[in-house]
Amino acid sequence: MSGNGTIRAMGISLFVLIVAIAALGYGQSSDPPADAPAIEAVAVPVVDDQTSNSGAGSGAPTIDSRAGSVRPPANSAEFGPSAEPDERAPQPAPPEGPSDPTVLRIVYFVEADQEFDPAAVESIERQMVALQRFWYDQFGGTFRLPVGGVEIVYGDHPARWYDTAPAGDDERWYRLMNIREEVNTKQGLSPGSDNVRTLTFPAARIDGRVGANRYEGAWMDGDDVSCIDRIVETTPYTPDFPASCLGTVAHELGHVYGLGHEGRDEDCMQYGFYNYVSGTALCDFSPENRRIVTSDPRNAGWLDAEPGDRI
Repeated sequence: MSGNGTIRAMGISLFVLIVAIAALGYGQSSDPPADAPAIEAVAVPVVDDQTSNSGAGSGAPTIDSRAGSVRPPANSAEFGPSAEPDERAPQPAPPEGPSDPTVLRIVYFVEADQEFDPAAVESIERQMVALQRFWYDQFGGTFRLPVGGVEIVYGDHPARWYDTAPAGDDERWYRLMNIREEVNTKQGLSPGSDNVRTLTFPAARIDGRVGANRYEGAWMDGDDVSCIDRIVETTPYTPDFPASCLGTVAHELGHVYGLGHEGRDEDCMQYGFYNYVSGTALCDFSPENRRIVTSDPRNAGWLDAEPGDRI
């Protein structure tokens, strides 16, 4: 090969090497191609601290009808698209109580065929004072009572009407649902209000059935009025199963504060309010149930009062 041929071959080899190096540099570039698809942010469901009144626990997922999606438990962790939390992201503020002070309103509901009993009003008032103190002893804080004391609501119908007029799908709860609707309408109460919950005592004794809606209110039976003077021992269900009158109301108020039927047998949320379990002593809430109540964000502002506080 002549000298000129050798030089020409070396020039071609050098050109090929330069092209290869340039191609390698392009492949290692940090910039994506112009036609690469954009990265889409993953939507994160919103934490809902509410629970339904159907009996689901405070950590159960709930359906948000506004968004149409299943929401995770209120105590679940959410970090968005990444598997690791971003410490720079704003952290949620601790739950705040209602802007207005909270109050547990007490209602004496007198059906149209029942006589108003002033002694029952006095008994309910004494019961509520005792319950306010008991709640403070159990949870380290309690609810406020209304300055005006027990509210009197006169029903539009005889007692049996509330028990038989259809209200919902389950006839066992016709009475409580009918009374609830009438009391809410007449007293201007809004179910689900953040700063008002209610305890309602009908005048008539029907069947001993009582009930509650979480974060809203509880509805007792007529015997829970007549037994109030004997706070510890009474027979709200049958003579065979005497129970603590105050414990019975405390059990239902426990539901209002978000509790289900959890705990040991002697717990107020189980069978502790029955005399055959606790004797004549009043039941207690277990440490776990106390923790559930005090850590539930829906109870913010509902445990910041002391015995004697009214509004």
